[in-house]
Amino acid sequence: WRYNDAGVNLGATWATAAFDDQAWPTGLAQLGYGDGDESTVLSDGGNPNARHLTYYFRRAFDVADAAGVTALQLRVMRDDGLLVYLNGAEVMRSNMPAGAVSHTTLATTAVSGADENAWLSVPVDPARLVAGANLIAVEVHQQSPSSSDVTFDLAERAHRAHQVVVDPQLHLATDRQRRRQEHVERIVDRALARVLDRHHAEVGRARLDLVEHFLDGRQR
Repeated sequence: WRYNDAGVNLGATWATAAFDDQAWPTGLAQLGYGDGDESTVLSDGGNPNARHLTYYFRRAFDVADAAGVTALQLRVMRDDGLLVYLNGAEVMRSNMPAGAVSHTTLATTAVSGADENAWLSVPVDPARLVAGANLIAVEVHQQSPSSSDVTFDLAERAHRAHQVVVDPQLHLATDRQRRRQEHVERIVDRALARVLDRHHAEVGRARLDLVEHFLDGRQR
């Protein structure tokens, strides 16, 4: 992810493809601070009573066949609130007030405990994808300037005809992923077949025992 943790006002175009984010640092998810489980630690601004309120994230990804995607789902982890944009259009809002937001807008409530690491899911219209380069942009807001932590992570699930592609790094349906998915599906199918075979055998033995018991009773 490219991210901005400077606590500044980025204006109205930061979530669009035209915005220049080349000077932003990059890091792997999970991004945040304060919990100790982050892959990329963000800056809180240095003042525990006036920490940064908003963090911005952008990631470009390619889709070779956008028309072939029949359904799209986003999964996010956020502390406290967030908005997600796909190709400049808002597609998800969680724990944020309605209406326009700025870099000083506070999240609606504080997220704590197990909710900090809970995955939230939302369906997204796959028609918002385009063939070629796409952009996902996220802004995460704190509920208080004295908040002790912030968390962000995102994954997506793209459904194609007869195929589901899960990709937390936002590179849709590479050949390697398809081969890996098909391999896992074959393993699962074989395991289920063995379980069903054992189940059917046990049911058959139980039915045979019952018949023999019935016949034995008739003969007495």
